[in-house]
Amino acid sequence: MEDINNAVPVLQLKKLTAGYGNGFRLKDITLNIRQGDFTGIIGPNGAGKTTLLKCIAGDLPACAEAFQLAAKPFNRMHLKERARHMAVVTQKNDIGFITVEDYVMMGRLPYRSLLSGLSCVENKQLAEKYMKKSGVWAYRHQAVNELSGGEQQLVAITRALVQEPDLLLLDEPTAHLDIAHQVQILDFIQQLNEELNLAVLMVVHDLNLAAEYCTHLLLMQNGEVCAEGTPGEVLTRHQVKEAYKTDVTVTENPLSGRPFVFPVSRNATNNRNTKKKISHQTENKIIYEEITTH
Repeated sequence: MEDINNAVPVLQLKKLTAGYGNGFRLKDITLNIRQGDFTGIIGPNGAGKTTLLKCIAGDLPACAEAFQLAAKPFNRMHLKERARHMAVVTQKNDIGFITVEDYVMMGRLPYRSLLSGLSCVENKQLAEKYMKKSGVWAYRHQAVNELSGGEQQLVAITRALVQEPDLLLLDEPTAHLDIAHQVQILDFIQQLNEELNLAVLMVVHDLNLAAEYCTHLLLMQNGEVCAEGTPGEVLTRHQVKEAYKTDVTVTENPLSGRPFVFPVSRNATNNRNTKKKISHQTENKIIYEEITTH
C-alpha cells in the first residue's frame, strides 16, 4: 500500500462506457474514489453493478475519457502493477483443495521476483499478521473448501489484504451469509477502511447494510448512475422507489442514526389486523394514523 496524495483519487473514471453482446451497456460512468472512502454500489438486479466492478477490475473491456488507478493510466499498467494497487474479492472463489495459509500467501504473487519466492520471511510475517487480524489464523492448516461460507469469505479478504492494495473491490461480500456473518464481515471491512485508510468499493444488495457501513453510495439503474452521495442523500423514498419500482418508507436507525429502509408490503397496506393505516406520505416517510378497533 502506497501513500497517495488524498487530493489525487486512487481510482478515477470519467465517462466510462462498456457493454455486452446482448445490448446492455454502462453509460458515461464518472467516479472518483480516494483513500479512506467506503463506497457502496447499489441498485436493482440488472442495473450494471457487477458489470461496473468487472470493468474496474480489468475483466471487461471499457472505453473512457479517463481511467486511472493510483494516478496512472489503467491500460498502461501491467497486471502485476495493477495487483499491487487493487485487490478484488468476487462472489465465488473457486479455490479448490488448498490450505488457508497457502491461499493467503498467494496474495504476495504480485511482488514475487525471480530471486524471491512466496515463502520468504517477510511474506510469511505479513500473511500471519493479516490472518490473525481477520481471525483465520486458527484454521490456517485446514483446506479452504472445508470451511463455511463466512469463513471462506474472510479468507478471500485476507488474501486480498496481503496484496497491500490501495483499493479493495468487493462483489457482494455478504451474499448467502447469515446475519451474524454479514455483520462480522462488514465490521472487519469497516475496521480496515478506518485503520489502514483503505479505499473500499463494494457492490451490495442490502440497502440497510449499505446505509449502515458505507460513507458514500452510488445508486445505479439501467447501466447509469442515477444518484450518488451520502446514504442520507441517496436513500430517499422517492429515489429508492424510482430505482426499484416498489414503495418504501425510510426511517432512522435509532442506534447509528443511519437511514433504514422498510418495504411497504401488502401486509402493511391490506392487513385487517393492523392497528394503523396510511394517512399520507412525505419524501421519506409514510405517516400513519391509529385505527380504532371495536
